[in-house]
Amino acid sequence: MGIFTGGWFDDDLSSLATAGWFGESLPGSLSTIWAITENIKTILTGLGYVIEDLSGGADVCRLYYLGEDFGKTQGERPEYNEAFFEIRVEFRRKSPDLSRDEQEKRFEGDITVSSLNVGVLSISKLVRRVDHGEPEVDYEAPVSAVSYPLAIIYRH
Repeated sequence: MGIFTGGWFDDDLSSLATAGWFGESLPGSLSTIWAITENIKTILTGLGYVIEDLSGGADVCRLYYLGEDFGKTQGERPEYNEAFFEIRVEFRRKSPDLSRDEQEKRFEGDITVSSLNVGVLSISKLVRRVDHGEPEVDYEAPVSAVSYPLAIIYRH
């Protein structure tokens, strides 16, 4: 499981591409995952979430990439991949601004196929479907958190 908060993912993939590991650019799947991740981070920032603020005062939103399912094939290349993400919102204040249900509706309304097919993906429109899973609530005093699973199906 990797955490995409501007750390190892961006830096390591960029440095590997620069070093010639992938030729001139990242391979299709990695560059698509990177673009989807950046678009989700942009959406979350636009919704007013602070991405990985370690100061301890504000509520924190973290984005995790959990892996992919490349589909069951009979020796041929799969047409679509399914990438799994988790958005975890940690509430550090006693009374959050939005309830879990309100946040879930915001995520479902704002993390859509059209909102992910922007930027690098605006021409190719690789994202085909976004499935929002059932949120899970965790409470470990003094922080409560809600995890929102996402499955993003994209054309390979």
